[in-house]
Amino acid sequence: MSDRALLEAAAKAAGVEGHFCAKKELDTERWGIVTFLGYGQAAFWNPLTDDGDALRLAVKLHIDVKHYGDYVVAWFDGGYIGTGCIPYDDDPCAATRRAITRAAASIGSGKESAS
Repeated sequence: MSDRALLEAAAKAAGVEGHFCAKKELDTERWGIVTFLGYGQAAFWNPLTDDGDALRLAVKLHIDVKHYGDYVVAWFDGGYIGTGCIPYDDDPCAATRRAITRAAASIGSGKESAS
């Protein structure tokens, strides 16, 4: 699943309303789900790149995270939901955000299981 598809499915599970957008400002590219806050203001929502968005997503959907040596997995409601082992590589925080987002995407696309 592409990062865009992950975000869209995770947003659906979390009830985040908005649309996918990529925006380049100077030398920085921002991408994610754009949510409208009202009064002409908007914010990017991207739990793949933002620790706060990932934490709020895990809390809202009751996603548990477990770290094993050099990888991380996510669990939902006591059952493994198929996020697979996400290796840390050089960034354990990025791996943790990805595990949370993949778990949420599984919930959003109806693929969760309590096995």
